[in-house]
Order: sequence, then structure tokens, then C-alpha cells
Amino acid sequence: IKDPELIALLSLRYDYQNLKVLLKAEALGQDQIPVLSELGTIPPQAFKSNFESSNLKEAGPRFAEAARLARDEFSKNRDPQQLDFIVDKAYFAHMNEILAGARDVDMIRDYIRYQIDSFNLLAFMRTKKQEKDPRFIQDVVVAGGEIPVRDILESAADAPEQVANRFRGRKIGPALRKGIEAYQATGRLG
Repeated sequence: IKDPELIALLSLRYDYQNLKVLLKAEALGQDQIPVLSELGTIPPQAFKSNFESSNLKEAGPRFAEAARLARDEFSKNRDPQQLDFIVDKAYFAHMNEILAGARDVDMIRDYIRYQIDSFNLLAFMRTKKQEKDPRFIQDVVVAGGEIPVRDILESAADAPEQVANRFRGRKIGPALRKGIEAYQATGRLG
């Protein structure tokens, strides 16, 4: 790929992954920070330095806001999984913002929508598996996928096979069906 904007768009996920690693290490009180990815748009040492000095605005305002929200939520419920949800949601919002201002690249737009659908459906299934209040999913799902958020929310009472059936005609349908079959066989969402 020769387009630097496209490379940055595809590399952005690693910046958010680095943010998750740093937030989890901080939340769990780890002195030794796990290795950060070199594949992001921001050199890992600079990202870590900005994080440690509470100057993430240097990396970008979305990173600073995601870190603030994640820290606030973690201080309330002490659930490290919430860190993932908040940072992932910020990542997809950032992607949607970039795509809104970018020239039309259908393949990339489809890729991002597929990622959002994957994230939303996995978060949805985790919520169901953990038997959390269905309203919780409203705080987790992200707009911008091929599947409208309201369609996912309307599936709150559906069994996993009904969810797979409901979205079988979508691009993610075949992968969702296989994932649900694997989940039913193993009890794991991975």
C-alpha cells in the first residue's frame, strides 16, 4: 500500500491496543509494562511516555478521552473488561470519524464495518454469556457497522442460534454462524 493515510488508518488499531495494555498494567498495578506494538502510528516509547506523564493529548485527543473514560469506569467497578470495551468503542468511533472525512474507499469502508459488526456481536454474546442486564449492551455497541445497533439490541432475548439466523444474510453471517457453533460446542467465545 502506497497511500500513507490508508496505512495510518489500518495501523490505528495498534495504537489503541497499546492504550489497552498500558491501562490494564496501570489498573493491575504492574511495574513491568508488557511489550507494546511497533505497528501503530505512534512510536510505542513516545506513546508510553505520553501515557505516563498524563499527556495523551500529544498522541491525540481521542486517546486522552478514552483513557479518562476507562480510568473513571475502572475506579467505579474494578472490571478490567470494561477497559477493553471503552477503548474499543473509542477506536471504532475514531475510525468512523476518519472514514467520514476520507475519500470513498469501498473496500476499507466494508472492512471497518465488518470489524464493527464483529466487535458488536462479540460484545453482545459476552453480555449474554455473563447474564448481564440487556441494557448493558447499549453502552457497549458501536454505530457504523453494516448491522444497525437497534437490530442488535432487538436480539437481546434471542438464543444464540436465533441471533445467527437473524443476521445470516449479512456479510458477517457465515462467520457468525461458525462462531456460534463453536461457542455452543466449547462454551468459549474466543
